[in-house]
Amino acid sequence: MISIGTREFLLQVEQVFFGKWLLESIIFLNENYNLNLSATILSRSPDKFRESAPWLFKYDNINFIEGDVRNFTCEGVEFDYIIHAATDASVLLNRTNPSLMRSTIIDGARRICEFASQVNCKRILFTSSGAAYGPQPGISAIFKKPL
Repeated sequence: MISIGTREFLLQVEQVFFGKWLLESIIFLNENYNLNLSATILSRSPDKFRESAPWLFKYDNINFIEGDVRNFTCEGVEFDYIIHAATDASVLLNRTNPSLMRSTIIDGARRICEFASQVNCKRILFTSSGAAYGPQPGISAIFKKPL
């Protein structure tokens, strides 16, 4: 079990839905359990977050920085945990610019690991979309069965 109180998180998310859910979870935990969690969100487009979730910008413990996961800088900080939950993974990008997609995935993961060592990060959580795994055989049959 990991002790959570008074922790700093770096979230690298591009899916606004997933990012909002994570941030709203942190807000809920702080307001209901006084955990004093803080989050810094690395995003290529913080304005996209602001358009879809302006209420998230009113919390002092949530900060946004703009940058590319492959080469971002964030100096003078420490993060206990990093959640790497973003890659601009799309069929269109893979068709039109596969080298950019590979670079974002590989160089982005490398940069997150380098950054983690610089900021004394205790743990990193890497996530991926289902697009990374492709179609899964038989998965739809599992969900069609009644419980």
